[in-house]
Amino acid sequence: MTIQPLPPRFIPLNNASQSTSDNILYYDNHASICSIFECLTGRLAAVLGLLEALHEYNNPPPYAVQNITIASTLLLSDANSLLNVMQTLTKDK
Repeated sequence: MTIQPLPPRFIPLNNASQSTSDNILYYDNHASICSIFECLTGRLAAVLGLLEALHEYNNPPPYAVQNITIASTLLLSDANSLLNVMQTLTKDK
């Protein structure tokens, strides 16, 4: 009988979420699907809020567009990481 090693508790998010060559941001592999979903939807709602704010500018300054783009990329990468986790968890069931 072969004993399978346990997966690590903390798993790094996607590379785009890290913004560095080192893994800094992780998710808890023991978190419930409900908690993962809540975190995921919070990030998607934040991106929608940023994009809606950008839409209200008549002539946004370039730095505002760049900052909103950077924040949106980070939040969407986090959400994508969490979607991948949920897909893996629900596929096994």
